[in-house]
Amino acid sequence: MEKLKAFIKNNWLWLILIIIILIIGIVLLIQYKNSDGTKEHKIANYELWISSSEKTELIIRFKEEYDVCWQPFKRSICSDKKLTITEFEVINEDLKDIIESTNTSDLTIEEAIILFLNQALEKGIDLKNIKIITDYQFDESFKNRIKNAFKDKELNIEFHYGSLGYTGELKETYTYYTITFDASGGTPIDSIVVKEEEQVPEPTAPTRDGYTFVEWQLNGEKYDFSTPVTEEITLTAIWKEAKNESSNNSNNSSNNETNKNTNPYSNKLNLNNNISITEYHVNSGNIDCFYYMFVTNLQEVFPEAKISKIGSNPAEVSFWHNKDRLDTEVSTEEIIEYLNNGTLKINTSKENEFKNTLDKYKNGTYKGIANVSYDIENHRLTFSYDYISFNGLNTNSNGESANKEIQKILSSATKFNGPCGGFDSYQNKTLDEELCSKYNLDCDRW
Repeated sequence: MEKLKAFIKNNWLWLILIIIILIIGIVLLIQYKNSDGTKEHKIANYELWISSSEKTELIIRFKEEYDVCWQPFKRSICSDKKLTITEFEVINEDLKDIIESTNTSDLTIEEAIILFLNQALEKGIDLKNIKIITDYQFDESFKNRIKNAFKDKELNIEFHYGSLGYTGELKETYTYYTITFDASGGTPIDSIVVKEEEQVPEPTAPTRDGYTFVEWQLNGEKYDFSTPVTEEITLTAIWKEAKNESSNNSNNSSNNETNKNTNPYSNKLNLNNNISITEYHVNSGNIDCFYYMFVTNLQEVFPEAKISKIGSNPAEVSFWHNKDRLDTEVSTEEIIEYLNNGTLKINTSKENEFKNTLDKYKNGTYKGIANVSYDIENHRLTFSYDYISFNGLNTNSNGESANKEIQKILSSATKFNGPCGGFDSYQNKTLDEELCSKYNLDCDRW
């Protein structure tokens, strides 16, 4: 017994190492036995909408089928992906006979789109501004083949990625433009957002001491408010100097103007000037189904996941939640499981950079950003904050620069989209005492 104690005392480090190796071996053996190369057949359902001049003409429903094989320590797609049309729904009554008179059972999606559009053109139906919207990610070659099929017929076709519910009309692809009003020294006018092809509502005329408002101009010419909007524009106020009734009135006016514009409070904002701001609310959503992660090997772990990355924006992954189908089969439960067992690899330096940046704005006294909060639960990040920007006023605010800094860090993250995501919003306001207090601004009235 004494020899055994002496042996353990002299070799305890080696014994611990052997035990660790045995535990790792057992875990790997269990994973290997569970990864027996079995196949799992996957089926996902999608829709493709064809519209003309914002009206839905045809809906094609189809399914994607493929096999996923479980191999040691990973899973991967082990068959070709097959797309099969399951249903046609013709919305335009004038086009129903095209589908009814055509054998569509063996058509591919590409063939069905080309056939439908060709038949519609041959029937003399005026197709304009064709938009094809689908929640399936077709490659660029698919899109180019369809566009090239109608190149000689001068039919403009646009593709959009999105998921729609049936309404009979497309309400997803409208374009909106920001209309800015430059009051040229008059009372500020808030910017507005107008839908494409709609008219700008004429605002109440601004006022300016010593001047009379003349008109709004665009590029040096009087603006016609009946003109449909096709781009973002800035309208400029034109003034003419008001005639004084007497020299006394002129002197009084001059004195009043001097008293009004003199700023007795250095670096303070005069709330009597009706300063226009835009307040933004940024909210990532509920951690149960909508969050960010700085994961580095997502595509390797989930090869069938649909991951999109556009420009500097975060990649987006849609996944299953509470058995509601979205775009792929990455579930919350799988994410948590692979986080716990270390399968998903995390860029912890980026995660810490994100945390430290939000702590900086949360605990510091920065102007223009407020209500900063965040939560990190097993590398899943959620956050919210408010910030402001000044409209037409060159003043010191950290809100916009703070938002840019946070979003730049998030461009390295993956955003997991679920059915209860956050909602960003903004609202144009006039600066007041409450907003000054909230955003740590120096304000007064004089």
